[in-house]
Amino acid sequence: YAASSGAGLKKALLRVPVLLKMAALAQAAQLRTAAPLSNLRGDLVVASYNLLAPCFVRPVDARTGTIQEFAAFKWCDDAVLEWPRRRDALAQTLRQIPQDCDVICLQEVEFEKEGDKRVPPAWLTDALAGFEIIACKASILERNAKRNLRVVGKDVAVASAVAVAVGRGWSVAWTGEHNGTTEVLVGVEKDGVGHVAVASVHLDAGSEDKRVQLLGATLAAARARMGGGRNLRVIVAGDMNAEFKVGSALGAVVSPEDGDAADAIRECTVALRHSPDASELEAWAELRRIARFDIQKTLRSGLLGRVPTGATRCGYDHEVAGSTAMRAWSLDHLLYSPATLAPVARWATLEADAASLASGLPNASWPSDHLPVAAAFSVAYPSGPLSEAATAGLRRLAQAEADANAAYAAADADDAAADAAEKPPKGGGKKQRQRCKPTPEAIERKRRRRQRRQDHHAALGARRAEFVAALDEHDYDALEARALLLRLEHHISCKAPDALETWAAATLEPVEDLL
Repeated sequence: YAASSGAGLKKALLRVPVLLKMAALAQAAQLRTAAPLSNLRGDLVVASYNLLAPCFVRPVDARTGTIQEFAAFKWCDDAVLEWPRRRDALAQTLRQIPQDCDVICLQEVEFEKEGDKRVPPAWLTDALAGFEIIACKASILERNAKRNLRVVGKDVAVASAVAVAVGRGWSVAWTGEHNGTTEVLVGVEKDGVGHVAVASVHLDAGSEDKRVQLLGATLAAARARMGGGRNLRVIVAGDMNAEFKVGSALGAVVSPEDGDAADAIRECTVALRHSPDASELEAWAELRRIARFDIQKTLRSGLLGRVPTGATRCGYDHEVAGSTAMRAWSLDHLLYSPATLAPVARWATLEADAASLASGLPNASWPSDHLPVAAAFSVAYPSGPLSEAATAGLRRLAQAEADANAAYAAADADDAAADAAEKPPKGGGKKQRQRCKPTPEAIERKRRRRQRRQDHHAALGARRAEFVAALDEHDYDALEARALLLRLEHHISCKAPDALETWAAATLEPVEDLL
């Protein structure tokens, strides 16, 4: 196997900026743009839509006693915001989306109370007939309803959801362990396409740090299920409350461009809503560095891709007090793992809708303050088989471990026999066993055996780690895919981010299981 690749992953990361820039330019030039709600056609078509929950339309915020500027919709006629009209228009829009979409990521779904549960509203399930709607646990929805009652005076739960077209051959393979109101991660699969992780997210409106954290946690959860590199096929879609511009922390996870000091100052000012001082700029630079590094580490194949959607929200510029000038923001995005997924088509956004740019959203044509976005993806095949050289190396590792286990058992045999001989008899009762206090020799023997076992396991782990570090990218992906299956077979938690590192350092299942 290739001994070059302990540094292989580091070398790959050094090539990332140039390769990513070239790939992004080539892909953007080839991407087909279609009218909103039209058919896109691809291996996997994913849409995202923030529905604008009715409880968030002109509510009086109990914390301030006023309607927050961004929720006032001063550019809208009352009739445009009436819920019966918006509900019917949303249902009509959603009935058009499923004609082509396989997965729909939803934000701001207002759940209905049904007995002691919170369920998707009937109008939504009717509009998405043939789709399975996945959301977070009922207890989380209940907590959110209590929060909304406290803040906006309405006992309703508002959360993200993922709708999967089970009527067209797709199935839900798994759901994320930490799904919440602002993120829902699911694994979907279909014969001929394979397994893809899709997440619907609604990132924080006020904190870039929180946005980076939630995006990173969502991707790490997907990798824990699927692995990295060519094993990880993931799409994260939703209202991200950020424009991913150069100079921002989120911009750093989709582009190798760092920009200049002016870019950093501009984006830091937007995020903090005031001019940053030197310490805040330093913290901003560190956040950008961490955000990019964590994404590279999670994907193990560079940065995230971003479908080049344009502006999706338009209204008065609420960042300027009293402004009646229209402003558009690019807030809704589709991010993806570029090593395994490639967008081939997308819906146009507000750049193709002059009327909405002039009137703002919602309006007579669009019932939400966000435009829906969608993209069709081609899906790459997963990692191939382990190379002959790596397979031979794995067999040598198995033999070395068998020899080490035999040597350990031989070294431990005398102490094990002595322990067995001094073991208190069974059935003597608790008091009798307590009277049989261990001798100093037994205490020393126990300490010696514990140290021997720890040293043995450490040596096994070090040998495995050395083997893993020497794998090239192809063999790492292939072996990781096997380790993921091993993790499932042995019911090992999916919380650890890297199945292969877990196998090498902690689980110590027999090497033969990976052959």
